[in-house]
Amino acid sequence: MKRGERRSPVGSRLHPLAGVAQRRCRELHPRTASAVAVACADCWERAIRDDERAVVLFGLPREIEPDPTYVDQVAVELAVAGHKPRLTAVEEVEAVAILLRRGWRDTRIAEWLGIRPARAVDLRAAATASKTRTGTEAA
Repeated sequence: MKRGERRSPVGSRLHPLAGVAQRRCRELHPRTASAVAVACADCWERAIRDDERAVVLFGLPREIEPDPTYVDQVAVELAVAGHKPRLTAVEEVEAVAILLRRGWRDTRIAEWLGIRPARAVDLRAAATASKTRTGTEAA
């Protein structure tokens, strides 16, 4: 975690372990789980302890720096298939490049991916530039 960056508090839906705690809570006690925003205190504690145990057991780093150039191919495939996953900028470029290779126009791409038409034009330019830099044929 970088200096000045704040992690979402425990109990928040934005916390990295919120999904784990919520799943556990819903599975163990579905009646009481509906009364809490994310999960009960016991399920939060178990999620946090299990996460810490995995870090220690496997020698994992406590804080992970995301790779800004990483492309989640599954997310890109879902977007191209018509689903609306949250994509990073490089994943958006990849999705646009795939749709351009299929012969799609900017307006159709924008509608399909749920982005502004101007954004689709910018992404097309980025996709074309990245293909040119790598030496492959421009889209």
